[in-house]
Order: sequence, then C-alpha cells, then structure tokens
Amino acid sequence: MTVATLADWETVVGIQDSGDYIAYFVQLLRKTPEEFAILQVSTAYALQSLEMGADGFVPGGANVFPELLATVAVPSRCSPDQSCDW
Repeated sequence: MTVATLADWETVVGIQDSGDYIAYFVQLLRKTPEEFAILQVSTAYALQSLEMGADGFVPGGANVFPELLATVAVPSRCSPDQSCDW
C-alpha cells in the first residue's frame, strides 16, 4: 500500500518523513492531497522542505537547540508584513 492510497483514508491525516531523500519528499507533496499533513524530520532539508510546502518539521536537534531551529521555521511561514501562515 502506498502513502498516496493511505492519504485517502479518513483516519490517516499525515506522515512524518524520516528518510533522507528529498526526491521522495517531493513525491509525497505531489501525490497526496493538500490537506494531508507532511512533516520533515531531516534537519538538512528543513528549510527547503518548508519552502516546498511541508507542514512542519520535527528535527532531533530541536531538543538541544530549540531557539536556533525555531528561527528556521518561523520565517518560512511569515510574510514580510509579519502575517504568519500557521
């Protein structure tokens, strides 16, 4: 069964991508409905993933450097006029 198939199930609302393959992440974005939440785990791809449409990221480094990683997440969701898309 594929993630795209599971995305159609009412009880499955999203996925946390813990792989290290940005091409797979892009496929998740393309093949699932917009309301299906996609979270990125890879810190290396965090900003790129947020810019491409990830709903958030769950980096392990946030346990050690939460403020630093918040500086990546917050600006990616805010426009120059400071309105944020949460």
